[in-house]
Amino acid sequence: MIVYVKECQYVSLKDIVTWIKNGIAVQPFKSKADVRENDVVIMSNRDEDTDIRLTMNNVLIYEDFFEKVSSSIIQEFCYNHDYYYLKNALSRAKESDITTLISGSSYGVLGIDPSYIENTVNLSSISQDLYYSSSLVKGACATNLNIKNIVFCVGYYYFFTDLSRTQNLDEILRISKVYKPLLHDEHHCILLPPCNKMLYESNIFDIEKVFDLYTWGEYTKGFFNQNRQRKDFAAKEWDDKSKSWSELSSREKIEAGKRRAELHNRSIKRESSFFENVTILQDFLDFCSKREINVLFVITPVTSYYLDYLDPDFKSEFYRVLNEVNGIVHLLDLSDNKEFVDADFNDTDHLNDRGAKKLTLNIVQALAEM
Repeated sequence: MIVYVKECQYVSLKDIVTWIKNGIAVQPFKSKADVRENDVVIMSNRDEDTDIRLTMNNVLIYEDFFEKVSSSIIQEFCYNHDYYYLKNALSRAKESDITTLISGSSYGVLGIDPSYIENTVNLSSISQDLYYSSSLVKGACATNLNIKNIVFCVGYYYFFTDLSRTQNLDEILRISKVYKPLLHDEHHCILLPPCNKMLYESNIFDIEKVFDLYTWGEYTKGFFNQNRQRKDFAAKEWDDKSKSWSELSSREKIEAGKRRAELHNRSIKRESSFFENVTILQDFLDFCSKREINVLFVITPVTSYYLDYLDPDFKSEFYRVLNEVNGIVHLLDLSDNKEFVDADFNDTDHLNDRGAKKLTLNIVQALAEM
């Protein structure tokens, strides 16, 4: 098969080559006589030479396939943004100039401003537990031997969480969409909901290659950018979803803090997950000790509305674990740090842009002092 490109001011050979799979020849179109039955001619629908479109069966219109494929690429990326973001982040984390990795739950992905921290990749994600956090970090460290610091941004309840045992269908779907394809590991999950894929398939066009270029370009824009703003990811545990955190009354904030804390308080009963996570943590600390990697746990800031209702046993158990494990663990506990005020939050326990800058600068200082 040969792909012939009918060049004009709207389509060039250079434009098309990027789309074509390796091993398929791409040549400029010169004559209909050169085109065999199994060859393909690509041309613009704005090309004035309409005879080719009308007399040949093996013609592809550039604008048609470009629109269809581009649309599927954008839909696939938006549907499974976190997988593609983490996939590229993991790839970046394996490069030798990276010396610090950030991991952890939504507190890490929503609470960090990368513009204030150098040589760092953020591998945290929404609803990410210790099992998947440590797996991602180990995967990066196996390739990149220059990693010196690992930062876990978490809440006190972190050691009680296990994404694979949750009853929340949306969170289980994250294993199907993110961790199973990325790490080939469903952990304890027995039944996984199906994960749809919206990309076209083709025996001519290398859709995956074009898609990879697109997702890398989106990754370089950052998890948050002009089209994805931090404020849009607020966990709105209040009735009027049209309101932002700053627009709520004190009564609404108290109720939101109670609801949010009660969601987390349920996990205090997950003893089996707790004991497994202690084992995972110890294994991870042994891994880091052999490689002389510093480990810093950051309890990220939360509002008093949330902290007042969070089960205090979470904090005591968190501290007990860090005190009893073998190995050096640094801790930066900012849960009720007075530097962070109500105006630094998007919701009861997640920071806004201003708060993320403060948190990031606190982490930078802590790393410098280690």
